[in-house]
Amino acid sequence: MRVLISDFYNHVNCMNSAVQLYSKFGDIDLHAPKGCDGYHDINTLTSYSLIFYFDLIIKAIRYEKVVILTGPEHLKGLRGLIYAISFYIFAYIHKRKLILNIRTVDSYVRRKGIYKLLKAASNNMGLLTFESDACKKEYCTQNKCKNALVTYIYYPSVERVTFLPGCETTIGLLGMVNSKKRDYKIVYDALNYILYNKGIKFTVYAIGAYREKDCIFESLKEVCNLVYVEHFLSENEMLEMVKNCGFFISPNKAEMRYGYSKGTGAFGDAIKYNRKLIVPSFTDPIKEFSSFSSYYNNVNELVSSILSNYKKQDDNSVFEKYELAEIQKRLSGLIVKG
Repeated sequence: MRVLISDFYNHVNCMNSAVQLYSKFGDIDLHAPKGCDGYHDINTLTSYSLIFYFDLIIKAIRYEKVVILTGPEHLKGLRGLIYAISFYIFAYIHKRKLILNIRTVDSYVRRKGIYKLLKAASNNMGLLTFESDACKKEYCTQNKCKNALVTYIYYPSVERVTFLPGCETTIGLLGMVNSKKRDYKIVYDALNYILYNKGIKFTVYAIGAYREKDCIFESLKEVCNLVYVEHFLSENEMLEMVKNCGFFISPNKAEMRYGYSKGTGAFGDAIKYNRKLIVPSFTDPIKEFSSFSSYYNNVNELVSSILSNYKKQDDNSVFEKYELAEIQKRLSGLIVKG
């Protein structure tokens, strides 16, 4: 079987993970602006152009399965209309051979405007995949849901990521630095309280690029030893950072609608690197990741979560249900069926 993996937004790390997942089922090619190491990139010119899905209509003919890791989820103006129409035509032509991973549920359940085309396109797919049970349930309560499966986005490393000495006082702050999406003020308040009331000064690694000046983020220097880089991290750079971290925090903001509407990559990062995670409670509304996650609703609960994870190393067994082989086993029957 030949499998084509396409990602409209070029999430390279997600594509690498998808290659791991689908390589069991056949030979893999990629359709993206930048290919992943060791695999053929069949398209470098049209990936961000208006003919992205028209181009994919032709390329998909040569494949038994086509995996769409991220579809056209945010549609604006004439460009958005062209993306929606071409995606609908693409889905109508290739139908059952298509596997669509839905990241932003809202984009595929709207009944107004051009988003109706995305909703109709998703109904034509042979298989739908999601990164959480919450997102799957939200979609399936509002739309047709014949074949659907939670595949997550990352999987535990074959070799567990070790803990380096001193990691018990080091926190990994997940995600590219962006105060519009992440609440660094609550992290500041929690670390400030711990520093002046418990006498513990944490080191915080920003595990994501710091591309634009962010005063709120930089204020963390007052209450912790802040380590960051100004470029996108390679896999090796990220791994070296993670080894120094005892646990992760992802301070997502509620207005970004994480939870039922869309998943956060923070759970995938925790699974991949076998690290405990602290997140706002709304990001996991059905507490499906509670075996390795702690939740907070305010600064006092964040302080408690940080202190409860302090000097506590992970139990690797909690990540076994996310093993690649387990997901492939569940996926196998649906791919054959589709």
